Amino acid sequence: AMIYDLDTKTEIDSLTVTYGGLTYLSNAKTALDAIFQVDQNQSKYTLKDNDLLVNALRLQADGWVQLPDEDNVRMDLSFNAPENDFRNLFSIIPGAYLKGYEQVKVDGKFALNGEVKGTYNAVTEQMPAFKINIGVDNGRVKYPDLPLSIANINAKGSIASPGSDLDQMIIDFSKFALKIGSNPIDSRFILKTPMSDPDVDAKVKGILNLAELSKAFP
Repeated sequence: AMIYDLDTKTEIDSLTVTYGGLTYLSNAKTALDAIFQVDQNQSKYTLKDNDLLVNALRLQADGWVQLPDEDNVRMDLSFNAPENDFRNLFSIIPGAYLKGYEQVKVDGKFALNGEVKGTYNAVTEQMPAFKINIGVDNGRVKYPDLPLSIANINAKGSIASPGSDLDQMIIDFSKFALKIGSNPIDSRFILKTPMSDPDVDAKVKGILNLAELSKAFP
């Protein structure tokens, strides 16, 4: 039986991810230390000890990926952020992780986890089910050379798709709130049937003073 452990170390000095005109990561410093158990008989790759670092955000994953034939990719994966300081999550926001980031005062807690389970097939357009959960509790950010802070950052959201039909995906951010200077902003956003007929239920209440924003975020 051809079963062995593959010990890998990967470093990327600057990773930028852009999709659909949106930048999700900008010049992120990335490192992955991971051990994969490789079962060549079953073309199965199982995650063992692993540690992914994106700027200051640390993620750990569990599960496996299998290639039973040339068209299908089976998977059962989950991930979570083992450290819950909001500072770590904030570091992946494009523009936030600047030189001297260590001096930025960031308070608050967060939670981030997710899972992907099922089969991916590009020919039949089959997709696995997936879900991502995120929460932020009482976050606050204060840059040392700027007079104002971004405070009262609270968020709760999920992105969930039960399977191949992406029209059943639901994006549900029931809470997203913050205060820039003296102006609070409170919002929510729910999206259903995104492919066939986007059903959006959204609400934003507050004042965004761009002059104050420039005094709180570089």
